[in-house]
Amino acid sequence: MDNFRRKLEVYARGDRQFMIDLVRVCLADLDEFMVNSQHGVADKDFEMLTFTNHKIKTISAFFGMAELDKLSDQSLEAAMGENGVKTAHLNKLSTTINGIKSDMKSSISDLYD
Repeated sequence: MDNFRRKLEVYARGDRQFMIDLVRVCLADLDEFMVNSQHGVADKDFEMLTFTNHKIKTISAFFGMAELDKLSDQSLEAAMGENGVKTAHLNKLSTTINGIKSDMKSSISDLYD
């Protein structure tokens, strides 16, 4: 996640508070993405999944989170699958998002000093 920190510093031009605020927004977006993905996959709501995937691509592209981008694309396929496929996909998505959130938080922990 060093790449995340470098991109964050460049984008924020070293403004500590802006970096903290940007990470908070990203964390909230990731939470929203997870909730919407869960509902979209469970309900086979392809419109919600398409909107949710589009929205998260900004974060994943900007910060180079290829795994998140790949998983968001797979949500549509998972929604069409059987319950076991849905559960496995959502578990992997949740694990990935929790890892990203943890990395984001640790990458800016020094800003709170």
